[in-house]
Amino acid sequence: MVTVPQSIPTMAAAPKPEPAKIKERYSLSLADAAAFFRELAQEMESNGVIEMGTPTQSISVAVQEPVPMEIGYKEEKGRKKLKIKVEIEEKQVVFADPSGRPKIGLRE
Repeated sequence: MVTVPQSIPTMAAAPKPEPAKIKERYSLSLADAAAFFRELAQEMESNGVIEMGTPTQSISVAVQEPVPMEIGYKEEKGRKKLKIKVEIEEKQVVFADPSGRPKIGLRE
């Protein structure tokens, strides 16, 4: 039989910071939904970085191409439903810097 040793108090390790995670649902007016999509599009086109947040945290994601998109439509029991899903993922890539040497990171 293996004997379990008595617990010995140790110094607690520093807690690792939790990665930012936001998952929320919203019910918006047509005007507010349109404004949200316009702001999102403007950030993607202007500098390729999306910055958004909640009152407690904020995130910043550098948009990488291609941007995967899924569009679905269905009619069921007289109801029409259009679903648009976009996943924007910041990826580490290998590319050549101006000197021609490979570099790992995000394209600037």
